[in-house]
Amino acid sequence: MIEQDDNLANDVLWGVEAISSYIQRSQRQTYYLIATGGIPAKKLGAKTIVARKSELDRALGAANAQ
Repeated sequence: MIEQDDNLANDVLWGVEAISSYIQRSQRQTYYLIATGGIPAKKLGAKTIVARKSELDRALGAANAQ
């Protein structure tokens, strides 16, 4: 159970800055991708945006394969 929690903690990206750095896009491009559904991300509260690395890899891998 603890190992699973560690994996989840390592899989989560908090904020657009972290997400944009991970996907190697600008923050403006990242906001656009989130708004249009181009990448999977969740909004928590008024400003906090969260995404999982595994979901981003899957979504961007599928987009690159097309």
